[in-house]
Amino acid sequence: MRWATATGFLDDCGYDTLKVVCRAGVSRASNPRADRAARAMTSTYADWNQRQDQIVIPFSTRVNLDELFGDVHYNVVCERITPCKWVRAADSHGDGSRCSDPWVQLSYIGHLQPVDLVYWDISSQISVVPFEIESSVRARKWIASQMHLLQVCPSAAFPDTEIMDWCKIIRKNHADIVQVHLLEMLCHIRAMNLGRALQSLRLYFDYSMFRLNDSVVAANVHGARLGVLDQRSLRFCSLLQARLCRIFGDRLSASLLLCECVQQAQNHDVACLRMAMVELAALEAMSPSDTHLNILADDKSSGTLISSESLLRMINRASGTDTLTEGEGHRDAAVDTNESQQLFDQMHALANLMTAITAARQCKFPHIVEDGVERALRCNSGLDTGSRCRLISDAAVATTSSIRLKHGFAKAARSIATALVDTNYGEGTAPRHETDAHAIAGVNMVYASVMVGEWDRAFHILRKLKSIFTPDINWQSAQYVQLCDSIISFDCAILRGQFDKCAPILEDIEVMDHAEAALRKALFLAIQGEITGARNFLETLYTKYETPSTVVVHMRLRLQLAMLLSAECRWSAATEMLIGVREEAISVEHRNIAGMALRRIGVVQMLSGDYESAVTSLTECKKDIIRYCSVLERAILSIALAKANSYCNCRCETVRFLNKARVHCRQAGAILLEKFVLHELALYYDEHGAIEKRDEIAAEFAELDERHVGLFDWNLV
Repeated sequence: MRWATATGFLDDCGYDTLKVVCRAGVSRASNPRADRAARAMTSTYADWNQRQDQIVIPFSTRVNLDELFGDVHYNVVCERITPCKWVRAADSHGDGSRCSDPWVQLSYIGHLQPVDLVYWDISSQISVVPFEIESSVRARKWIASQMHLLQVCPSAAFPDTEIMDWCKIIRKNHADIVQVHLLEMLCHIRAMNLGRALQSLRLYFDYSMFRLNDSVVAANVHGARLGVLDQRSLRFCSLLQARLCRIFGDRLSASLLLCECVQQAQNHDVACLRMAMVELAALEAMSPSDTHLNILADDKSSGTLISSESLLRMINRASGTDTLTEGEGHRDAAVDTNESQQLFDQMHALANLMTAITAARQCKFPHIVEDGVERALRCNSGLDTGSRCRLISDAAVATTSSIRLKHGFAKAARSIATALVDTNYGEGTAPRHETDAHAIAGVNMVYASVMVGEWDRAFHILRKLKSIFTPDINWQSAQYVQLCDSIISFDCAILRGQFDKCAPILEDIEVMDHAEAALRKALFLAIQGEITGARNFLETLYTKYETPSTVVVHMRLRLQLAMLLSAECRWSAATEMLIGVREEAISVEHRNIAGMALRRIGVVQMLSGDYESAVTSLTECKKDIIRYCSVLERAILSIALAKANSYCNCRCETVRFLNKARVHCRQAGAILLEKFVLHELALYYDEHGAIEKRDEIAAEFAELDERHVGLFDWNLV
């Protein structure tokens, strides 16, 4: 005979999870009591087996029996049957005489409800802890490794689900490791879950706020505390929350949290103030969103947000005082140490780099840009713990590439970006770096290749970038690749007459960069014949970008708006706007934009009938266009020179510039512009009686027109 047992067991981890199950086998006996007990036991077991098997119920947790067993209309607290309860229930005489009676045991079990038949399946409760996190030391090492990989090479890190499962095991077995909440925060960031990331960050600071008292206290002193609260959590919690808000684009919340961080730090924590300076510089270097532009236009809350100048003065004052935490006489652990000095040097270099990015965006203070980038490139202060120096240096290289590309030095920008990508070596457990710096360097290579007309190379690099920087694994870096892919796809589609693809791509661009989407939307509307609508769209938009951080975008919007005014025969207004853009571009040393503005001035002069001035302006801008601008801009310049010379009866110059424009259009992938050039060449040869050349050009035009239907008015660009 095998007896049904009901026992309770509590494992050494303190987790009281009960497995409700009944395993009983009863042999038949001639005793009627045994028969009744056996039938009751069999009925109970059958009823239980039909409804649910191996259900795990947490101890002291209220269980809804309607969900478990169906027709039960009351809630109970699941109780486990311990040996003490067994004795109290079975021993009615109090002497223990009935506890060993098997019929009493079987009768008691037979009258139990299914939920009362509780015992511990010890073998199934023992979970296998992975070796990497079996001990506290190895768990801390694994957490540090995964946090490093999530920040420098997310594709090499564990999947989010697996990391969260391991973090759950760590919380269960190593309750003293509070860094597990930081790892969970990084997983939530990768999953684009700001709420859960903030929750994990708060848990980390809640658990890490308590520390042991550093002061030596005599044993007979009453009121002494072994544990004290660390006030640094109040400062760094606001700082890291501000960083989270910046990552997710909430600029206003990030600014307010930085103010809270600075108010908490005061002159007590120079390290916190330096980190706040870095974060504030990164916040100022962000591209403004529509919400931020509206706030700047309305001039709201401008007096409540801290500025980098005031924060720098506060850091200078705090550096000359003792950094003691208030009320405890506790000196910060990271003061007067080599590691602290290295950290300060790195933060200083990073703050200078962020300031350089802001100055480059505002087109001011070239010496600040040069000095900040140079300091970041030379950021090497000994042992590179956590690859911080390399991250800063890589960011400086990517910034240098972006600045050169912004000024029109396409080949130099591509060379610098290629050097960064080609020297992307692995370190530790990371096979390579997949940071924002490498993503920016990659897209700069794509933009530079398109500028010089190397479309095949650009698409090859873009495919490789899309395979490395995927939104599921690394959405922050993938944003740069997605924007680049959308911009290149739109430009390629509109230049080849694939207008049906332009509208969906514009929607994708608008989500990521509103200014780039506005420029292309206005051009797309104008090409479709909605010139007035495109002009109204830009007139209501470009005034929002009259901010210090959007100088270049504002000039580009005015360039496009001037050409739309010219299309409406408002030549004086267009010329006045273009002259203003050219003067501003020269003042901020943007020779490429100055050349593009002068080229457009020549086109407007030609359309207004002033052909000699048009030839003069177009010839003057030729040097800047060839040196600083894209191959597409060179193609349009050649077309404009050909048309202006034709109006001036310079026939030989006309055909020379048309042939040059044809080559440039083919390099730029501008098939619709190439069709226009072929049409002009056919007319020229027809006027001069070159029938064979005319027919040859006409055949090429027909072949292109069959594959790419549509027209592109070059006067709109």
